[in-house]
Amino acid sequence: MRILLTFVVVLSTPSTPSHAADPVGYWARAASPFQEVRDQRRLIFPAPNGRAMILVDGSRVWVRVDQRVRHLDRDVGVGWPAELAWAADSSGFFITQTDGGIVGTWSTRAFVLQRNVVRVVDPAREAVPRFRAQYSCATADVPNTAAIAWLDGARRLLLATEVPPHSGCGETGKVAGYVVAVPSGSIERELTADALKREFGALLGPRLAGP
Repeated sequence: MRILLTFVVVLSTPSTPSHAADPVGYWARAASPFQEVRDQRRLIFPAPNGRAMILVDGSRVWVRVDQRVRHLDRDVGVGWPAELAWAADSSGFFITQTDGGIVGTWSTRAFVLQRNVVRVVDPAREAVPRFRAQYSCATADVPNTAAIAWLDGARRLLLATEVPPHSGCGETGKVAGYVVAVPSGSIERELTADALKREFGALLGPRLAGP
């Protein structure tokens, strides 16, 4: 008599949703947004290759690859609202976040998976001073920066910079785009707001896509 045994594997997952209800990012259309993270909540964002995942645990970011934690090369906290997106080849991801809600200042970081660690870089290190030099504003407000999409794996990143609405500057809302190399942040291409919409409009979230 043959006995058929059935095994059921139950994977333990956080009790809270891993994504916000709306899958469209605020800045980047393909990014995964999240609005709130509490100390007792964890969000999980799997990589396209199925081998890696991002875990946002409270305000901390963890990366697991093949069931092993890869530590960040420096401490990084994540606030909210925020959004993130993996590169198509799963070799890196970005997180764009604000320090004060939707009207706060937005910034972005790129995370590159290396052999034993995750390297954290500022992809806007050249783009921000280049952008600030192009508009006259009496305030010292830092421009908003947001990652829009990975290009060429995790070797290039499309960024957008914006004069923040709260700056009181006459050029509030001015936008520019940059294609930058990762991890160096060196600018490979600069785009006006019109060129950004014309060439990459399908990648823009509602903040930049406009009516």
